Amino acid sequence: MSLPSERGAEVGRRIGVGLMYGLWRPRVLGAWKLPASGPAILAVNHSHNIDGPMVMGVSPRPTHFLIKKEAFVGPLNPFLTGIGQLQVDRASADRNAVTRALGVLEAGGVLGIFPEGTRARATSPRCGPGSRTSRCAAERRSCPWPYWEAPSGPAG
Repeated sequence: MSLPSERGAEVGRRIGVGLMYGLWRPRVLGAWKLPASGPAILAVNHSHNIDGPMVMGVSPRPTHFLIKKEAFVGPLNPFLTGIGQLQVDRASADRNAVTRALGVLEAGGVLGIFPEGTRARATSPRCGPGSRTSRCAAERRSCPWPYWEAPSGPAG
């Protein structure tokens, strides 16, 4: 079983940088808390399709996300695979995805996960890595994780 491409993840990060900073003006606070090297996990609340590309674009390191297999259709399959993303079957315990994710960490890479999957509602109160809720905004000074603020709209 091969690991996802680190070079591909860097290409994905650069695409994300161009998109995120070209369309919006995200502010990343606490990025220094992500280690410069070695394994790391970014656990991100997922409320919109832009969450993954946003994290890839603002992360200081290339990130490999576990993404539902349903997203790997048509031209997105070679694209997502090419930028080092991992396909996961959420219908069962996907040993292949877990093994590949552990391989990313063993190689010292960054693994991105959406722990709540489709169970959380956008209105549920959450504070954590990547959180954009008002509760987390109120707790910024005590929040131990890096977080980003939601973009206000297209740059211009």
